[in-house]
Amino acid sequence: SKAFKKRFGCSPLAFRNQNKALEKKYLEASLKTENDNQHPASLEYVIEELPHFESLYLPYQGSYTDFDTINQYWERLFKYVEQYDLIDPRTAFFSENLDDNEISEDINCRINLSITLEKPLVISPSDFFQTKTHTPQKYVKFIHKGSITTLEATYRNIYALWLNDIQLEFADKAILEFYLNHDEGVAPEAYLTEIYIPFS
Repeated sequence: SKAFKKRFGCSPLAFRNQNKALEKKYLEASLKTENDNQHPASLEYVIEELPHFESLYLPYQGSYTDFDTINQYWERLFKYVEQYDLIDPRTAFFSENLDDNEISEDINCRINLSITLEKPLVISPSDFFQTKTHTPQKYVKFIHKGSITTLEATYRNIYALWLNDIQLEFADKAILEFYLNHDEGVAPEAYLTEIYIPFS
């Protein structure tokens, strides 16, 4: 959030709020209790299919909990999209978690730090930046409320719920995290993160 404000002069939330069509998305996301205190059975979820979309991303490899380094990568991404005017009020910020840190060593865990592309890209990505086409995919969507440092507890609850109650098979695709309001003016305990678990 701080990196975005430094580059664009306002928070991501203020920028996105210029587009009234996004208001519903922010109002829909709420949880009654902190995820750290939730029993797995109390987690709410919905089945949702994400349509085809394009993204620009910067790949990161390392620990999922090395937040300082990950923030540095976000700053590089913000600088790049500012340079080429690749962001508008419809742009969503998200990451693709490509590896399971319970299986892969930290140094091998990969994340694509991403933005959705809302208009055709007229440049060829340079350096480490890449583009990707996302085909339609069905997901089980959860909402995490709280700091990103508490995401791991929510994932543990999700997997417990999945094993006990959700009769679906994981798809061999990335888990997506969409960051709805991770802005400088929002307290970390009020952050909302959409977690999309792909299934087949």
